[in-house]
Parts: sequence; C-alpha cells; structure tokens
Amino acid sequence: MAYSNYDATTTNKSKRSNRIYSDLNLSFTKNPATKDVAKVFDIQAINPHTGEQMYRPLYILNEFTAYTNGNLAGIENKQRSELYGGPMEFSVYSMAIGMATEQYDNDYWTSANGAKFRTFLKLSLERGMDAYKQGRNEGLSTSTQADRIWHSLKNNPNNDIRITNMQNFARKIGGPDWTKRVFGF
Repeated sequence: MAYSNYDATTTNKSKRSNRIYSDLNLSFTKNPATKDVAKVFDIQAINPHTGEQMYRPLYILNEFTAYTNGNLAGIENKQRSELYGGPMEFSVYSMAIGMATEQYDNDYWTSANGAKFRTFLKLSLERGMDAYKQGRNEGLSTSTQADRIWHSLKNNPNNDIRITNMQNFARKIGGPDWTKRVFGF
C-alpha cells in the first residue's frame, strides 16, 4: 500500500472518530495554585462518550495500557481486529501528554517523580508498539488507519513540525537507538 499522499493531519478513515489530528487540540492549562496540568481541551475527541475525563488527562495512559493488553490477549488467541491499531494511536496521544508535561510543568518533569513518569512512558511506548507490530506482523491487525499513523510518524512525509517535535521527544526520552528500534525513525 502506498502512503506517499497520506497526511494524518487532514485525513481520517477511522470508524471510531471522524476527527483529524489538527482537530485534536491537545492544549493544556496549568492550575495556578498547584502549577500542575489542570485541563486538557478536546479530550472528547479521544473519548466521545463522556466529558468527565476532560480534567484527567492521564486517563489517556489508562486507555493506552488497555489497548496494549487487549492486543496481547488477541495475539495469544489469534484474533483478527482493527483494535490492534489502538496502541499505535495512543502512543501518539501519550507522547503528546509527555510533551505537554515537559513544556508546561518542567518542575515536575525534571523531578524524581518526573523521572518515574518518563520511565513509565518509555516502557509503555515500547510495550504498546511491540504489541501493535506483533499483531500487524502476524496478520491479525485490520487497522489501516494505524498503519498510516505509523508511516506518518516514521517518515513525516509532509515535514510537519508537530511530527518532527514528536520524533525529537521520543529520541529525548529513549535515545536514538531505542527510538529506531521501537518506532523505526
């Protein structure tokens, strides 16, 4: 399948959401009292069933873990599904949380707890991508959307600064060898 004309910022064929990346305004605000990330806007794009998650941006990491665990169970049972794309999709959202945390709460990011968060994020990304790639390589994944997202993340065909920033963030938390092994760039 040729991906050269695909732009993940303007095209979405997902059955779960009609939104495109440019619609996912993952902007964060800080709680002025605690200096913590207080709110993520447009979280309904990821979880359209409820608005309650709007004030809990780390919920995305719960979903990421659930998709990864679902993939591993599906692989064990040799079940075909489009849900194998979930870890790929949520790896992007999870990196966005890490990027926002670094930018908007650098005190936390550079603290001992921030180091634990970075370790958790790195391990989650590796585990999720391994599950996505294993399902894909075993012919169990029917998610062409996830393949397009991975292609865009790996190759950045339109030189999108947001993708470049995400690639650089991945290299920052995992190093170039890890990023090449996990993501392919």
